[in-house]
Amino acid sequence: FGREIHPKRWHPLSDQMINFINKINTTWKAGRNFDKSISMSYIRGLLGVNPKSKEYRLAEFVHEEIQHDLPESFDAREKWSHCDSIHLIRDQSTCGSCWAFGAAEAMSDRVCIHSEGKIQVNISAEDLLDCCDSCGAGCDGGYPAAAWEYWKESGLVSGGLYGTPDGCKPYSLAPCEHHTKGSLPNCTGTVPTPKCVHLCRKGYGKDYQADKHFGRVSAVCNLMPHGGPRFKRGCNSNHEGPFSNKWRKPPGKICHESARVLGGGKKPERRKSRYTHTSHLKS
Repeated sequence: FGREIHPKRWHPLSDQMINFINKINTTWKAGRNFDKSISMSYIRGLLGVNPKSKEYRLAEFVHEEIQHDLPESFDAREKWSHCDSIHLIRDQSTCGSCWAFGAAEAMSDRVCIHSEGKIQVNISAEDLLDCCDSCGAGCDGGYPAAAWEYWKESGLVSGGLYGTPDGCKPYSLAPCEHHTKGSLPNCTGTVPTPKCVHLCRKGYGKDYQADKHFGRVSAVCNLMPHGGPRFKRGCNSNHEGPFSNKWRKPPGKICHESARVLGGGKKPERRKSRYTHTSHLKS
Protein backbone atom coordinates (compact mmCIF):
# COMPACT_ATOMS: atom_id res chain seq x y z
CA PHE A 1 0.00 0.00 0.00
CA GLY A 2 1.12 3.54 -0.73
CA ARG A 3 3.75 2.43 -3.28
CA GLU A 4 3.90 3.67 -6.86
CA ILE A 5 3.49 0.53 -8.95
CA HIS A 6 3.16 1.95 -12.46
CA PRO A 7 6.02 1.53 -14.97
CA LYS A 8 8.34 4.53 -14.75
CA ARG A 9 8.61 4.70 -18.53
CA TRP A 10 5.01 5.84 -18.87
CA HIS A 11 4.41 9.57 -19.20
CA PRO A 12 1.88 10.83 -16.60
CA LEU A 13 -0.39 12.11 -19.41
CA SER A 14 -0.19 9.03 -21.63
CA ASP A 15 -3.08 6.76 -22.58
CA GLN A 16 -1.22 3.91 -20.87
CA MET A 17 -1.24 5.81 -17.58
CA ILE A 18 -4.93 6.66 -17.90
CA ASN A 19 -5.80 3.02 -18.62
CA PHE A 20 -3.55 1.84 -15.79
CA ILE A 21 -5.29 4.08 -13.25
CA ASN A 22 -8.77 3.06 -14.39
CA LYS A 23 -7.94 -0.67 -14.27
CA ILE A 24 -7.03 -0.32 -10.60
CA ASN A 25 -10.68 0.59 -10.02
CA THR A 26 -9.95 3.18 -7.36
CA THR A 27 -12.32 5.91 -6.10
CA TRP A 28 -12.12 8.09 -9.23
CA LYS A 29 -11.89 7.77 -13.01
CA ALA A 30 -9.02 9.20 -15.04
CA GLY A 31 -9.64 11.04 -18.32
CA ARG A 32 -7.88 13.36 -20.72
CA ASN A 33 -7.81 17.06 -19.88
CA PHE A 34 -4.40 17.82 -21.41
CA ASP A 35 -2.72 16.65 -24.60
CA LYS A 36 0.03 14.13 -23.84
CA SER A 37 2.56 16.41 -25.54
CA ILE A 38 2.10 19.12 -22.89
CA SER A 39 5.12 19.58 -20.65
CA MET A 40 4.88 18.71 -16.98
CA SER A 41 6.47 22.05 -16.12
CA TYR A 42 3.45 23.82 -17.63
CA ILE A 43 1.02 21.68 -15.64
CA ARG A 44 2.96 22.21 -12.42
CA GLY A 45 2.62 25.95 -13.05
CA LEU A 46 -1.16 25.61 -12.75
CA LEU A 47 -0.94 23.89 -9.36
CA GLY A 48 -1.12 27.04 -7.34
CA VAL A 49 -1.24 25.80 -3.75
CA ASN A 50 2.15 26.52 -2.23
CA PRO A 51 3.78 23.36 -0.79
CA LYS A 52 4.30 25.28 2.47
CA SER A 53 0.54 25.76 2.89
CA LYS A 54 0.55 23.34 5.82
CA GLU A 55 2.27 26.11 7.77
CA TYR A 56 -0.73 28.40 7.20
CA ARG A 57 -3.66 26.49 8.62
CA LEU A 58 -6.91 27.90 9.89
CA ALA A 59 -8.06 26.96 13.36
CA GLU A 60 -9.87 23.63 13.50
CA PHE A 61 -13.34 23.38 14.99
CA VAL A 62 -14.72 20.09 16.29
CA HIS A 63 -18.38 19.34 15.55
CA GLU A 64 -20.60 16.64 16.96
CA GLU A 65 -20.90 13.49 14.89
CA ILE A 66 -23.92 13.35 12.61
CA GLN A 67 -26.44 11.00 14.19
CA HIS A 68 -28.20 10.03 10.97
CA ASP A 69 -27.10 8.74 7.59
CA LEU A 70 -25.86 11.16 4.98
CA PRO A 71 -27.96 11.46 1.81
CA GLU A 72 -27.00 9.31 -1.18
CA SER A 73 -26.02 12.50 -3.00
CA PHE A 74 -25.83 16.23 -2.48
CA ASP A 75 -25.50 19.04 -5.01
CA ALA A 76 -25.11 22.64 -3.84
CA ARG A 77 -26.39 23.86 -7.21
CA GLU A 78 -29.73 22.25 -6.43
CA LYS A 79 -29.84 22.99 -2.69
CA TRP A 80 -29.10 26.69 -3.21
CA SER A 81 -30.22 27.15 -6.81
CA HIS A 82 -31.05 30.79 -6.06
CA CYS A 83 -27.34 31.59 -5.57
CA ASP A 84 -25.93 32.71 -8.92
CA SER A 85 -22.31 32.30 -7.80
CA ILE A 86 -22.70 28.56 -7.24
CA HIS A 87 -23.45 28.07 -10.95
CA LEU A 88 -20.51 30.18 -12.13
CA ILE A 89 -17.38 28.40 -13.41
CA ARG A 90 -14.31 30.62 -13.55
CA ASP A 91 -11.16 30.24 -15.66
CA GLN A 92 -7.80 30.98 -14.03
CA SER A 93 -6.01 31.28 -17.41
CA THR A 94 -2.32 30.28 -17.29
CA CYS A 95 -1.84 31.65 -13.78
CA GLY A 96 -1.29 29.39 -10.77
CA SER A 97 -4.13 31.11 -8.94
CA CYS A 98 -6.22 28.11 -7.92
CA TRP A 99 -5.61 29.07 -4.27
CA ALA A 100 -7.36 32.41 -4.90
CA PHE A 101 -10.10 30.95 -7.09
CA GLY A 102 -11.10 28.19 -4.69
CA ALA A 103 -11.30 30.69 -1.84
CA ALA A 104 -13.10 33.47 -3.74
CA GLU A 105 -15.67 31.05 -5.16
CA ALA A 106 -16.46 29.53 -1.77
CA MET A 107 -16.61 32.99 -0.17
CA SER A 108 -19.11 34.14 -2.80
CA ASP A 109 -21.30 31.10 -2.20
CA ARG A 110 -21.20 31.46 1.58
CA VAL A 111 -22.25 35.10 1.41
CA CYS A 112 -25.30 34.15 -0.65
CA ILE A 113 -26.20 31.13 1.48
CA HIS A 114 -25.80 32.99 4.76
CA SER A 115 -27.94 35.91 3.52
CA GLU A 116 -30.55 33.51 2.12
CA GLY A 117 -30.00 34.94 -1.35
CA LYS A 118 -30.36 38.58 -0.36
CA ILE A 119 -26.70 39.29 -1.18
CA GLN A 120 -25.58 38.06 -4.59
CA VAL A 121 -21.92 38.88 -5.15
CA ASN A 122 -18.92 37.36 -6.86
CA ILE A 123 -15.92 37.96 -4.61
CA SER A 124 -12.97 39.10 -6.73
CA ALA A 125 -10.28 36.46 -7.23
CA GLU A 126 -8.31 39.27 -8.91
CA ASP A 127 -8.28 41.41 -5.76
CA LEU A 128 -7.15 38.45 -3.67
CA LEU A 129 -4.52 37.34 -6.19
CA ASP A 130 -3.01 40.79 -6.70
CA CYS A 131 -3.21 42.44 -3.31
CA CYS A 132 -2.79 39.83 -0.58
CA ASP A 133 0.93 40.08 0.20
CA SER A 134 0.65 37.53 2.99
CA CYS A 135 -0.99 34.95 0.73
CA GLY A 136 2.13 33.84 -1.14
CA ALA A 137 3.42 34.58 -4.62
CA GLY A 138 0.34 35.32 -6.71
CA CYS A 139 0.45 33.40 -10.00
CA ASP A 140 3.36 31.38 -8.66
CA GLY A 141 1.25 29.86 -5.88
CA GLY A 142 -0.31 30.88 -2.61
CA TYR A 143 -1.80 29.79 0.72
CA PRO A 144 -5.57 29.09 0.75
CA ALA A 145 -5.78 29.51 4.54
CA ALA A 146 -4.11 32.92 4.33
CA ALA A 147 -6.71 33.93 1.74
CA TRP A 148 -9.51 33.39 4.26
CA GLU A 149 -7.66 35.33 6.92
CA TYR A 150 -7.14 38.19 4.46
CA TRP A 151 -10.86 38.26 3.69
CA LYS A 152 -11.58 38.57 7.40
CA GLU A 153 -8.95 41.22 8.18
CA SER A 154 -8.69 43.32 4.99
CA GLY A 155 -11.82 42.49 3.03
CA LEU A 156 -12.22 41.82 -0.69
CA VAL A 157 -14.08 43.70 -3.39
CA SER A 158 -16.45 42.20 -5.94
CA GLY A 159 -15.40 40.98 -9.37
CA GLY A 160 -16.43 38.31 -11.84
CA LEU A 161 -15.22 36.88 -15.11
CA TYR A 162 -12.69 38.40 -17.52
CA GLY A 163 -14.14 40.97 -19.91
CA THR A 164 -17.41 41.38 -18.01
CA PRO A 165 -18.73 44.43 -16.13
CA ASP A 166 -19.29 42.24 -13.08
CA GLY A 167 -18.21 44.04 -9.93
CA CYS A 168 -15.33 46.28 -8.98
CA LYS A 169 -12.39 44.15 -10.17
CA PRO A 170 -13.22 41.43 -12.71
CA TYR A 171 -10.45 38.97 -13.54
CA SER A 172 -7.84 40.59 -15.80
CA LEU A 173 -6.33 37.44 -17.35
CA ALA A 174 -8.04 36.17 -20.49
CA PRO A 175 -9.48 32.65 -20.53
CA CYS A 176 -7.91 30.10 -22.85
CA GLU A 177 -8.30 26.51 -23.98
CA HIS A 178 -6.38 24.32 -21.58
CA HIS A 179 -5.23 22.12 -24.45
CA THR A 180 -8.72 21.08 -25.40
CA LYS A 181 -10.61 21.91 -28.59
CA GLY A 182 -12.76 25.03 -28.36
CA SER A 183 -13.34 28.58 -29.52
CA LEU A 184 -10.72 30.23 -27.29
CA PRO A 185 -7.01 30.58 -28.07
CA ASN A 186 -4.79 27.87 -26.63
CA CYS A 187 -3.15 28.46 -23.27
CA THR A 188 0.59 28.98 -23.66
CA GLY A 189 3.26 29.44 -21.01
CA THR A 190 2.61 31.21 -17.74
CA VAL A 191 1.84 34.81 -16.90
CA PRO A 192 3.13 37.22 -14.23
CA THR A 193 0.91 38.27 -11.35
CA PRO A 194 -1.07 41.43 -12.21
CA LYS A 195 -0.19 44.56 -10.28
CA CYS A 196 -2.25 45.37 -7.18
CA VAL A 197 -4.47 48.39 -7.80
CA HIS A 198 -6.81 49.74 -5.13
CA LEU A 199 -9.27 51.06 -7.67
CA CYS A 200 -12.48 49.77 -9.18
CA ARG A 201 -12.86 49.50 -12.93
CA LYS A 202 -13.84 52.63 -14.81
CA GLY A 203 -17.57 53.23 -14.77
CA TYR A 204 -18.31 50.99 -11.79
CA GLY A 205 -19.65 53.91 -9.80
CA LYS A 206 -18.47 52.77 -6.40
CA ASP A 207 -15.34 53.44 -4.37
CA TYR A 208 -12.87 50.58 -3.87
CA GLN A 209 -13.01 50.69 -0.06
CA ALA A 210 -16.79 51.02 -0.07
CA ASP A 211 -17.07 47.84 -2.15
CA LYS A 212 -15.16 45.70 0.35
CA HIS A 213 -16.80 42.57 1.74
CA PHE A 214 -15.51 41.05 4.97
CA GLY A 215 -15.62 37.53 6.29
CA ARG A 216 -16.41 36.45 9.83
CA VAL A 217 -14.92 33.50 11.65
CA SER A 218 -18.38 32.39 12.76
CA ALA A 219 -19.53 32.20 9.15
CA VAL A 220 -16.63 29.95 8.26
CA CYS A 221 -17.09 27.46 11.08
CA ASN A 222 -20.86 27.47 11.59
CA LEU A 223 -22.44 27.93 8.17
CA MET A 224 -21.94 24.56 6.51
CA PRO A 225 -23.02 22.32 9.41
CA HIS A 226 -26.44 24.01 9.37
CA GLY A 227 -27.13 23.69 5.67
CA GLY A 228 -24.65 21.62 3.71
CA PRO A 229 -22.42 18.56 3.64
CA ARG A 230 -19.63 17.92 6.10
CA PHE A 231 -16.46 15.95 5.54
CA LYS A 232 -14.32 13.88 7.90
CA ARG A 233 -11.15 15.04 6.20
CA GLY A 234 -10.03 16.77 3.05
CA CYS A 235 -6.85 17.63 1.24
CA ASN A 236 -5.46 20.38 -0.89
CA SER A 237 -2.39 18.68 -1.73
CA ASN A 238 -0.01 17.04 -6.48
CA HIS A 239 3.66 16.47 -6.21
CA GLU A 240 4.54 15.45 -9.75
CA GLY A 241 1.57 16.19 -11.93
CA PRO A 242 -2.15 15.54 -12.09
CA PHE A 243 -2.00 11.80 -11.41
CA SER A 244 0.48 11.75 -8.53
CA ASN A 245 -0.68 9.66 -5.55
CA LYS A 246 -4.21 9.34 -6.92
CA TRP A 247 -4.01 5.66 -7.82
CA ARG A 248 -2.76 4.56 -4.43
CA LYS A 249 -4.66 2.33 -2.04
CA PRO A 250 -5.51 3.72 0.40
CA PRO A 251 -6.03 6.80 -1.78
CA GLY A 252 -3.45 9.55 -1.43
CA LYS A 253 -3.89 13.28 -1.65
CA ILE A 254 -4.31 15.38 -4.75
CA CYS A 255 -1.50 17.76 -4.02
CA HIS A 256 -1.06 21.48 -4.54
CA GLU A 257 -4.44 22.15 -6.16
CA SER A 258 -7.34 24.02 -4.60
CA ALA A 259 -10.94 23.90 -5.79
CA ARG A 260 -14.45 24.52 -4.58
CA VAL A 261 -16.46 21.42 -3.68
CA LEU A 262 -20.03 21.51 -4.99
CA GLY A 263 -21.34 18.20 -3.76
CA GLY A 264 -20.89 14.48 -3.60
CA GLY A 265 -22.56 11.11 -3.71
CA LYS A 266 -22.17 7.48 -4.66
CA LYS A 267 -21.67 6.12 -8.15
CA PRO A 268 -24.08 3.26 -8.97
CA GLU A 269 -21.27 0.91 -10.01
CA ARG A 270 -19.26 1.67 -6.85
CA ARG A 271 -21.77 1.87 -4.03
CA LYS A 272 -19.11 2.13 -1.33
CA SER A 273 -17.08 4.96 -2.83
CA ARG A 274 -17.73 8.66 -2.50
CA TYR A 275 -16.99 11.19 -5.20
CA THR A 276 -17.18 14.96 -5.29
CA HIS A 277 -18.04 17.66 -7.79
CA THR A 278 -15.52 20.48 -7.98
CA SER A 279 -15.26 23.55 -10.13
CA HIS A 280 -13.05 26.35 -11.14
CA LEU A 281 -10.32 25.84 -13.77
CA LYS A 282 -12.55 25.55 -16.84
CA SER A 283 -11.09 22.95 -19.20
